[in-house]
Amino acid sequence: MSSYVTLQTVSVIYNLLIGNGASSMVFKAFDKRTGEQRAAKVIKDRSKYNLLDLNREVTTLKHLNHSNIVKLYGKETEIGTGRDVLILEYCQSSLYSFLQEPENLHGLRDQEFLTLFIDIASGFQYLHSNGIIHRDLKPGNILRKIKPDLSPIYVISDFGTSRRLENPEEEYFSLVGTEEFLHPAVYQKAFIDRQQVTPFNSGTDLWSFGCTLFQAISSRMPFIPFDGARNDRKIM
Repeated sequence: MSSYVTLQTVSVIYNLLIGNGASSMVFKAFDKRTGEQRAAKVIKDRSKYNLLDLNREVTTLKHLNHSNIVKLYGKETEIGTGRDVLILEYCQSSLYSFLQEPENLHGLRDQEFLTLFIDIASGFQYLHSNGIIHRDLKPGNILRKIKPDLSPIYVISDFGTSRRLENPEEEYFSLVGTEEFLHPAVYQKAFIDRQQVTPFNSGTDLWSFGCTLFQAISSRMPFIPFDGARNDRKIM
């Protein structure tokens, strides 16, 4: 793979990897017209990144506009490979990687934690008021961006497992999320009692938010799966 590829709206620098997951890689890119920094999320393989999830993420983000929700600028196709590429707002790191830095190994400092809490709570309030639940909130899906005044802002990303609810009381039954951050009812159905018929609601997001805050302030997860931690990997 070449180190520099030009798409329709951005130039992607493939040797500047800023994120790498099971189904996608994120590279630094630049808007060809304005020169502004962007993030290019390259989908590795459609067989791994379900096409439904990709379309759900694009459809959801196209209708959202909030400072604490990652911005989608467009969707393109990589020349030669045909891989899908999402052009997103550029953020310097994820909360997950930020927590790995030496100064944060015992948790975020008070002011940083307060910023995280306010920003993600604001993002969630906006999502839920628009009938959207995320269903996979965790440090790896929260991005940290440095503003022009050098202060941080946190944004929610990765909407492939999100779902639109017709009303705040609507319930659902599908199993999605990451094991360490699952609501107890979801965890029980996923790993203990598959016959369980208890429905879930938007409260699953709040539970994941609480687990994320616990990890951010203490550098430890509040709950460890029976077979050990999975290093923030999505398992459903």
